[in-house]
Amino acid sequence: MKRTLLFLVSVIFLVGSAEIGSRYWLGLGTPPLSVAHPSIEYMFAPNQDLYRFGNHQLYNEYGMRSISTDQITQPHRVIAFGDSVLNGGNLSDHSALATTLASDSETFYGNVSAGSWGPANMVAWIDEYGLLDAEVAIILISSHDLHDAPNFAPLNPNTHPTERPMSALVEGIERYAPRYLPRIRQSTETENASPTPTETSTARSIYDFIDRMEIAGIRLCAIQHKEKKELDSPPTSDSQDIYDIFIDRGVPVLDFGTALRESRKNPYRDNIHINDYGQELLAIYLRECFEVALLPK
Repeated sequence: MKRTLLFLVSVIFLVGSAEIGSRYWLGLGTPPLSVAHPSIEYMFAPNQDLYRFGNHQLYNEYGMRSISTDQITQPHRVIAFGDSVLNGGNLSDHSALATTLASDSETFYGNVSAGSWGPANMVAWIDEYGLLDAEVAIILISSHDLHDAPNFAPLNPNTHPTERPMSALVEGIERYAPRYLPRIRQSTETENASPTPTETSTARSIYDFIDRMEIAGIRLCAIQHKEKKELDSPPTSDSQDIYDIFIDRGVPVLDFGTALRESRKNPYRDNIHINDYGQELLAIYLRECFEVALLPK
C-alpha cells in the first residue's frame, strides 16, 4: 500500500514538475490563437496578451500585433502590413518588433500581419476594419506574395491553433515531440499537413491594395523583402513584377535586400524570417518609408 501511494505521489510530482517546466521554462501552453474569417481567411484573435517562449505577444482589438488603439498617443499614425516577417512570430518579443522600435513620441507604427498572409488577406482586413486614421501605409512584400492566394481551408491546429491546449505538457507532446521523433513526425505531418496554397498570380490583389490607399487618400510606400537565397542573385521575375506594379502606380519602393545583404551580422533566422537584429534594420526602413511616402509626387 505504501509503495503504491509513494508511486502515485512520485508520478503526480513528476507530471506536475513537467507541466511547470513546460509552461515556465519552455514557454508552452499559451500559443497566440487564430480565428477563421469569411473574407480575410484567418487572422490573430483579438485582445491577446500573453507570453510564448518567454516573449511578450500582444494583439489588440483588431488582431494587430500592436497596443490597443485607445493607448495610441502619438499625433502621427503609420499602418504597416505584412506576413510572418513583419509579425515576428513567437521568437520575437513585442519590444523587439520593427514596428515597436520605429515608434517614437511623434509617430506610431501599427502592425497588421499574420503568417502566410498575402495582399488579398490585407485588402480584406482593410475592408473589414478600415485604416484607423493612418496618414501613411507601408506594405512589406516578398516575391512569393505574388502567388499567395487565400484558399479558406480549415485552419491547421499545429500552425494556426484556435483553442488553448489542455496543458503545456500536452502541447509539448502533441505539437513539438513529433518534430524530434521521426516515426511520429511522419504520421503527424501526413495527418496535419497544411493545405497547398493556391498557385495563381495575385497581382490583382496588389492593385486592389493600392486602390484602397488612393480612395482613402493615404500615402503608400512599399518595402521589398528578400529571402536569403535571393540576396546574391539577380531579381526574380516575381520580384521584378511586384516592383513594376508599384512603380507604375507611382508608389515608392525600398529594397530591404540591400540592408540584409550589407548587414554587419546575420539578420536571418532562416531563409525567410529575420531575427531581432533584422527587425532593427527593418525599423530603419519603416521610418525611411514613412518619410519617402510624404515626399511630393
